[in-house]
Amino acid sequence: MGLGISEERLGALLVGRWKSGTPISRCPMEDGKLEGDSSNYFGFSGESLPQFSGEDGPLALSDPDGLICPLGAHIRKVFWSTPTGHFL
Repeated sequence: MGLGISEERLGALLVGRWKSGTPISRCPMEDGKLEGDSSNYFGFSGESLPQFSGEDGPLALSDPDGLICPLGAHIRKVFWSTPTGHFL
């Protein structure tokens, strides 16, 4: 592509997840290939989430302004509450 990012990263920005299902808010620069329930353990509000039980993967980054996962990403439309049930 001529944009300086790979097709895979551009797709992840549009969807909000990498092809493996890993949320871009947990692995913004490359696919961390998280598995199981931990791949759904993230949110977009300013609150910090504790480490997912039994996991040593990256923490979900706070991103209320859409600087990591764009505000127009598909995942923000279909997963609009935090794992603790708070709505964004």
